[in-house]
Amino acid sequence: MTQPYHLAIASDWEYDQDYIRLLEQNAHAGGLSTYIIWPSNLNDAVNQIENGTIAFGFFYDRASDTSL
Repeated sequence: MTQPYHLAIASDWEYDQDYIRLLEQNAHAGGLSTYIIWPSNLNDAVNQIENGTIAFGFFYDRASDTSL
């Protein structure tokens, strides 16, 4: 069964932590579910996406122009 999330946010920059926390808080306040992808859980997230166990309505990419 697929776990849907409204919004996924990917980042690899440590200084994004506060910004992403604010985004996540505001999304939750608006009734949206979030999934945050950091380098530490990237492989797990990719595996879950490929296996169809998670899915995202929107993907906010703050990492592809760097290391992710």
